[in-house]
Amino acid sequence: MAIKFRTERIEPAVAGERGPSARSRAASALAAIATAGSAVVLLVVPWPLGSVGSGPSWFLVFAAWTLLVLRAFGLLLRADGRVPLPRPVAVAAGLGVAVLLWATVQTLPGPGSEWAHPIWRDLPEEPTPAHTPSLDPDATRAALARLFAYVALGVLAYLAARRRARAERLATIAIAATALQAAFGLLRTALGLETIFGVDLGLERTNGSFVNPNHFAAYVNLGLVTVAVLLLEDFRRHADAPRFSAALARGVRLLFEKRFLLAAVFALLAMASFASGSRGGFAALVLTLAIALPIQLGAGRALFAVALVLVAFAAVLIATAGTPTLERLDSLLPASEFHPEAGGRLAIFALALSAWRERPWLGHGYGTWPAVFHLFRDERFPIVVFDYAHNTWLELLVELGAPAAVALLVAFVLLSACSLRGYERGREPLPMVGFAVGSYLALHGLVDFPAQIPAIAATFAVLFGLGVGRAAAILARSGRDRASPE
Repeated sequence: MAIKFRTERIEPAVAGERGPSARSRAASALAAIATAGSAVVLLVVPWPLGSVGSGPSWFLVFAAWTLLVLRAFGLLLRADGRVPLPRPVAVAAGLGVAVLLWATVQTLPGPGSEWAHPIWRDLPEEPTPAHTPSLDPDATRAALARLFAYVALGVLAYLAARRRARAERLATIAIAATALQAAFGLLRTALGLETIFGVDLGLERTNGSFVNPNHFAAYVNLGLVTVAVLLLEDFRRHADAPRFSAALARGVRLLFEKRFLLAAVFALLAMASFASGSRGGFAALVLTLAIALPIQLGAGRALFAVALVLVAFAAVLIATAGTPTLERLDSLLPASEFHPEAGGRLAIFALALSAWRERPWLGHGYGTWPAVFHLFRDERFPIVVFDYAHNTWLELLVELGAPAAVALLVAFVLLSACSLRGYERGREPLPMVGFAVGSYLALHGLVDFPAQIPAIAATFAVLFGLGVGRAAAILARSGRDRASPE
């Protein structure tokens, strides 16, 4: 499944020119190995239950950082290998490093009682209490290791995106990985296979190899958003016409003839997403596409016809495979998990805010939400245990404290804005992919915790890194940011 873009012309070598040096060849080989390794990680991470276990998680950590070290050696070997770094990316990187450092500091013993988490004062002196800002420093270290792995994958994708062909291949593999998972999820539901990898996952809703159907939906939706952006870009380039009827005809022909394979992948991913019954995933997907449509297609009547084709196509898929999602949307009110008396999301949001107010600046420790929940739980949660806050942003606020959580949000917004600016400047689809998957995960994270699942976070990091990296390369080429090409 190839992603068709404008091809870059490669000039033949001039007779008598010296070929690349041994250092340059070694650097190129290391870059290729790092990109191939990232592709392998993309293909592997969704299968062992979304990599939520300790074994798969540590494999991800080891693989990501090994690949990043190899890539760093490649950069050192190439003397002219300066990396495009627009100002928003540089600022975002600085903020991200500050957040990582703060999360690391949370695991270290502090100078006084105000620094340490209050829980250490209530523990006996033997064994010696940790006196760290983190409620559970071991959990913080484990969560940090995973976060560093996601950062490493994002950096690898950013570096790979300096070469457009390499970035396109990596994006294609990400699409293929999500399509394989979608096909497996639908096939497993059709065959009634309740147990995989020795775990009974159930079949009430399609969940593929993920424990939770909502996580399965978030994973396939990353691929679905990527494919939708590619289709919209093709519509923008080839299906525009002065008249509404002509644009409509071109859109239909493009969808079912010239880009049939990509449209088929779109249909597969959409059917799997709708079959999962994820309400948060569906709402985030609709909002993301509503954002992407006007940005990519504008407001012309002809391009509106093309959007109509895509919306009609999606409506057919919802009608044929979206029964679980439609049924769960229908049952959302009045009795739902959002009702505060049901011990559901609104109740857990209120508990999270109460926990945050106890330590608004220092936080309870990155990755310590399970311990925070048990520390603050009340009569609203007599049986149900919430291992996650069902709101990624709120959970980060509780764990990191307000300054670090805001810094992370600002870094995310800066990188998303850079992707959007790169798309507007170069009209390449990959920067728009980065912006769209970022929008999707940010929206879905308001009502769920997809970013805490390793397979989703790793896939997002690669797609987001590719988008930001291509945007940086475009901006550097335009002369606004000075950098040397690889």
